[in-house]
Amino acid sequence: MEEYFGVVPCTLMSMSSNKLNPAACETDIVGALAIIESFAPKSSKRFEVHVKVEKGADKLRPKVEAVFAQFRVDFELRTTAEETLSYEVQVPFETDVERVTDSLLLLHSAVAPIAARWSGPARCGEAN
Repeated sequence: MEEYFGVVPCTLMSMSSNKLNPAACETDIVGALAIIESFAPKSSKRFEVHVKVEKGADKLRPKVEAVFAQFRVDFELRTTAEETLSYEVQVPFETDVERVTDSLLLLHSAVAPIAARWSGPARCGEAN
């Protein structure tokens, strides 16, 4: 438009906006779509996670839940026993499940080895 008419399109849109006529260029549209997309709910993956420890699962529970919170994993405790904690979790799509598992396995001690098993597309992990 500038080459043929000697006018920059932004100038015309500005003049149109000053007269209260709506006008937008392609970058305005992309920006508006980005804003709309930011309000969309984030995708997540749903799993069941079973954390096993030889003893003292109740003492391990706050640490496991702190790991979930660290990775912004929504969780709900489903069952608990002396040596098992079972959760239903929703992991943000962009979160690497392997990193969550590694952090869970770091909770083990020499006295109480820990294992984490994911049902769903995640892999299992164990530490002794």
